[in-house]
Amino acid sequence: MPDGPTDVSPFTPEQAVLLLEAGRAAPSIHNTQPWRFVVRADRVEVWTDPHRALPVVDPDGRQRLISCGAAVLNLRLATAHLGSSPPRRCVPIRRTRITSQPWRGV
Repeated sequence: MPDGPTDVSPFTPEQAVLLLEAGRAAPSIHNTQPWRFVVRADRVEVWTDPHRALPVVDPDGRQRLISCGAAVLNLRLATAHLGSSPPRRCVPIRRTRITSQPWRGV
C-alpha cells in the first residue's frame, strides 16, 4: 500500500469555501487572525500576515505562529470532514509560510 495519496484531486469551489471558513474560525492571538490563505488546486497554503503582528505583546511572533497552527488544524479537520485524508506533515517555508502537502514518502 502506498505511503500517501497517489492522486490529488482539485478542491471544488464549494469545498474551498468550506476549508477557508474552517480556517478562519480558528482562535488567534487577540483575535487578530494573523494568517493569509492561498488556495491552490491541490492544497491550501497558510501564510503568516506580518501586517497583523502585535510587536508589543508578541515581539518574537511566537503567538502569531501558534495562531496559524490553529488555522492549519482547522483546515485539517475540515479536510477530514470532506472525506479526504488530511496531509500527514506540514512544511514550514522561509519562516513566513506554513503549507500542508500530501505525504509522498522519503
